[in-house]
Amino acid sequence: MTEPLPFPVDVTGVHALLKQLQELGVLSEIDRHFASCLSRLTSTADPSVIVAAALTSRAVQAGHVCLDLDHLRTQPLLDADENPVSVEWPALDDWSARLSASPLVLSDQRAIESDSEPRPLWLDDSHRLFLQRYGNYQRRLVEGLLALAHPVPLDEQTLANGLDRYFPDRNRDPFFDGQAFAALLAARSAFSVISGGPGTGKTTTVARLLLLLLDQQRARNLAPLRTWLLAPTGKAAQRLSESLEASLKRLNVDEDTVRALPNTASTIHRALGYNPRTPTRFRHNAARPLSADLIVVDEASMVDLALMTKLVEAVPPHARLILLGDKDQLASVEAGAIFGDIFNETSTARYSSGLLTLSQRVGLNVTAADAPRSSPIQARLSDCTVHLHRSYRYNEDGGIGKLAAALRRGDVEETIGALGDESEATWTRTDNLDEKAVLDELKGAIADGYREYFATRDPGERLHALSRFRVLCAHRRGSLGVEGINQLVEQSMPHAGDGGGAYDGRPIMVTQNDYQLELFNGDVGVLCRDGSRLAAFFDSASGLRRVQLSRLPGHETVFAMTVHKSQGSEFESVALVLPERPSPVFTRELLYTGVTRAKSSVRVFGSRAVLADGIRRPIHRSSGLKDALWR
Repeated sequence: MTEPLPFPVDVTGVHALLKQLQELGVLSEIDRHFASCLSRLTSTADPSVIVAAALTSRAVQAGHVCLDLDHLRTQPLLDADENPVSVEWPALDDWSARLSASPLVLSDQRAIESDSEPRPLWLDDSHRLFLQRYGNYQRRLVEGLLALAHPVPLDEQTLANGLDRYFPDRNRDPFFDGQAFAALLAARSAFSVISGGPGTGKTTTVARLLLLLLDQQRARNLAPLRTWLLAPTGKAAQRLSESLEASLKRLNVDEDTVRALPNTASTIHRALGYNPRTPTRFRHNAARPLSADLIVVDEASMVDLALMTKLVEAVPPHARLILLGDKDQLASVEAGAIFGDIFNETSTARYSSGLLTLSQRVGLNVTAADAPRSSPIQARLSDCTVHLHRSYRYNEDGGIGKLAAALRRGDVEETIGALGDESEATWTRTDNLDEKAVLDELKGAIADGYREYFATRDPGERLHALSRFRVLCAHRRGSLGVEGINQLVEQSMPHAGDGGGAYDGRPIMVTQNDYQLELFNGDVGVLCRDGSRLAAFFDSASGLRRVQLSRLPGHETVFAMTVHKSQGSEFESVALVLPERPSPVFTRELLYTGVTRAKSSVRVFGSRAVLADGIRRPIHRSSGLKDALWR
């Protein structure tokens, strides 16, 4: 590591440091421009405030909600080549004191609501610096969630009868049936968070919960709850609809009941009333809430701070909100790891005596312990959260199950041991292979994985084959990134270069929402010859859809896709390609998310050093949400 960069003592030194950090790739042009603008807002600009402003802007671009000054001092900045850049930071207390004294910064001693002059920055009492907008989002989200976190009245006999009917096997398990308990918890509270890995039955639980709530309405001679099913992407919304439909079919409910339940899901943006002319403001908000009694949000771990705040504010005061997600999965691409902060596993291990007593009265053998909380708020939130542990997608004692469990624990040797399962989880070590040898190995795996896809020209069969296998990458660029591997596949296809990228057999993923065509970011289709012309084909609830190429929204080739883009998907088999060297992007959560997209088999390509580094690198997203919510 080179000598630390000196911290500036005047405005001239500030601009020199910011320029140097931008040239190194630590800061973007936007970060530097934002800090420069702030330095012109006051005649007494403090260098420590201007530098902190630039770093706060950088933090938000990197997915953090705020700049954690304490964390910054222990974790070096990284340049464009991911090499550490050290700076002689001021003492923490002195830096915070300078920020608090600045006219550009609103501190906790000056309440946000009573501040007469809007300030661009906000400092909390834990040395976290926010852009004012994000500090405001966090405050509003905390207020909204706490307002929802309260129990609702239930007819206990109707509830007990429903649990008998919809969870008949719940007490045969030596451990309490998590799905039945999760349904009870969500039925009892106006706000609930149900976490669980792939195949743990989150949507199955919601299907049965909807039936329990319908029984409650009927017992009181009330109309069914107006229910909205939401997800952050069009693809996730479609999967939620399909999963709930399949779950209700397995439960053999009558037609009248099916008609009383929701049957389609929407994206959060569409439900809130997105307008491209005002992309940060929606039609529905606190003043004009959604027309709903119950809102269910799937894949909630993908929802960022701003969108979650606007969604919670659009929930009517009388309505319920249920968040579904996986606390161990990747966080949102935008700012925050909101689902994980809301769930807060360390504070949800125990439930109140009231909830446990109710569980026993309605026939659940719940063995969870009861313990007093340090505050009434913690007690209320603890009774709103539950995690489902048992996966029904794959055998927990099989290769994928063991691999997922090892990754959740962050155990390097256990993970590597699980990759020795030749039937489900395998590892192609690339430590001693040159790039050509690695690509040759990948070519073989891709040829096997897409054998069915290349063997047919029928669009329906191609879509089915495409859903069975996928190459997942940590990065977009580079020979082992999405772009490189897509090119690798296309090079073996004789007509892939024809038509300017439009060729028979090209799989595509939509990257821009088109509400008129009802095609959304993440939707996957195939280009196929239809007579003498090419057309795009997509699966839909009513069957195969044909779309003219000229009408397609933005899209890209999808033989390979990033792990981020794969969230909410599942495939029979996955080839997971690690980066060539350790990377801040390649984290334990990314590995876990990639591995758990596979139902039957996963094959990992990468070196031991990169694999071990990723396992040891959990996502860190600076945020004050957990502390503010669970205080």
